[in-house]
Amino acid sequence: MKRLLTTGLLLSGAFLWAEMTLVAEATSDASVVDTRDSLGARLVHGTVRISPVAEEAGDDATLLIDETAPEWSVENPLWNSTTVADGVHAAELNENDGTSQARLVVLNSNNYVYEGGDLEGDVTWNNDAIHIVQYGVKIPEDASLTVGEGAVVKLCQGAEIISNGLMKAEKGAVLGNLSEAEVTGQEITVDEELSETSTNPVQNKVINSAIASLTAKDTALENGIAGLTSDVSELKSKANTVEGQIPAITADIESLKSGSTAAVKDIETLQGNLTAVQNNLTAVQSDLTAVQGTVAEQQTAIKNTQDAVTALQSADVNRDAAIAALQTDNAELKSQLSALLAVLNGGTEGQVLTKAADGSYAWMDAKVLEVNTLTLEKGWNLVAMPGRWLLEESDKALLDTIDIYTFDRKTQIYAPADGLKPLTSYWFYAKEPCTIHFAVMQN
Repeated sequence: MKRLLTTGLLLSGAFLWAEMTLVAEATSDASVVDTRDSLGARLVHGTVRISPVAEEAGDDATLLIDETAPEWSVENPLWNSTTVADGVHAAELNENDGTSQARLVVLNSNNYVYEGGDLEGDVTWNNDAIHIVQYGVKIPEDASLTVGEGAVVKLCQGAEIISNGLMKAEKGAVLGNLSEAEVTGQEITVDEELSETSTNPVQNKVINSAIASLTAKDTALENGIAGLTSDVSELKSKANTVEGQIPAITADIESLKSGSTAAVKDIETLQGNLTAVQNNLTAVQSDLTAVQGTVAEQQTAIKNTQDAVTALQSADVNRDAAIAALQTDNAELKSQLSALLAVLNGGTEGQVLTKAADGSYAWMDAKVLEVNTLTLEKGWNLVAMPGRWLLEESDKALLDTIDIYTFDRKTQIYAPADGLKPLTSYWFYAKEPCTIHFAVMQN
């Protein structure tokens, strides 16, 4: 037996609301009014039975709906909810031993269809109305349920669909929860602590907390990926800028050979250019943490070049030899930057950036940590994706035959997924039992 989309505690029997005595009774000719504090239990439509609790209620027991007495009596305790408008209404039952109160949500609109009980044969829910599952639906082994294209199914709190047969959803079908705000258009509040005497709609705080945690992690991962993509683009731009400045610096050094006086002035200009290059390389160093050591070596080389230029200004030295050394240093710097750009622009799917013992960097094939085998049963399966993975072509083709749904945080409903994201949970619907292999890669 597979249980699909349970939204809370199961509903059964009759319940007391808070510490009062208004009780719902199941009958063959009226729907159930369960006054437990959840939307599924307080949602009423059509004719409902509201019976006194006291064994001897007396003929003077009265029922008030919004402080008005409807057609109701102890002998015939049925109330027609269509006599009031759809929305929230206050019910008050006065007996000889006290007064009971309940807050009812009336929904008789033709835009909704109520579903429940055991299905017979092949059943299709179309998109001509919103289908509400108030208590529960069971699909026997010899029956099937098809949620048609564009059909909307809403489950009340505590309701569930239990499938021993076949259940499938066509394109555009939507399965979600029914909230009081959606029915009444009113905002609702939730108690800080849940209790049997709660006067607000019961919420499953454990599930809400888990969903909030997963949502925060998903958002953090998406923001992190976006930030890394932006950083790589910026770093490539800065590296290209630095490389473009090197020919100009080399040309400045060549012009120093024309004369000692002109050389001193050019060296002063060159010193400013080298300082700007040093600042650019420092900025690159702060962003490229993976290649921090390489950038530091380049910065040191530039500083040594700057010191050599300063020494030429303060002492009578062989300027031609110093200029030749500067050309050599800058040629080495250009070579190092070209190698760094080649590393940054390399890499393919399934590779990671690795630092060698000599301090150089290279893209290496990622290590397969393990191969996970995902076994799917026929029908709905809840699957949590790993952090980073690879699929064989045969497994990719098999995955294309599976209907995949995910929870949409904006619409608060389950909808078809657009691709698979790392560290995210999905509902997989397999038409037949199958097995998919995920190669979990080193991050």
